[in-house]
Amino acid sequence: MALIPELVKSKELRSLNTVLWEWIKVVKQIAAKWSWEDCPWWYTERALVSTLAAGVWNSKGIAFEEYSNAKGRGRERCRPG
Repeated sequence: MALIPELVKSKELRSLNTVLWEWIKVVKQIAAKWSWEDCPWWYTERALVSTLAAGVWNSKGIAFEEYSNAKGRGRERCRPG
């Protein structure tokens, strides 16, 4: 993964360096655990956001995610929640 720093050269992103490296570690750990037969980046945005949150957490940051889901049962109308 030595190519990553060469791909992103931005002064504005320097503050995210630790988080981005931790994110790479998390993604590589998951792919290795799955014997490289499956990879998190083959999935949707949700999967990548969760691995990014893990990178933030591993960097001693605060990770907070939000997702919506339909609520309600039976005759109750479905509502976001």
